[in-house]
Amino acid sequence: MTDFDRFKLRKARQIRNKIRTLAYYRLKKRAAKERAKKSAEKRKGEPKQKKGEPKQKKGEPKEKKGEPKQKEAPKKK
Repeated sequence: MTDFDRFKLRKARQIRNKIRTLAYYRLKKRAAKERAKKSAEKRKGEPKQKKGEPKQKKGEPKEKKGEPKQKEAPKKK
């Protein structure tokens, strides 16, 4: 293999790798957008949590807007 053949091979590899890299990053970006869209749709129905409020645990009923929180009755001694 001559020097010129090695040079052509090197340039061909560079071009191939550039095409491959661009395709990879396009796919990666598209997947990230789809993931963000899915998570936004999933969170769409849930109310936003205010700072300082504890997170709601699984299995607990969700509070509806307009309904006051239920207070626990004081314990009698």
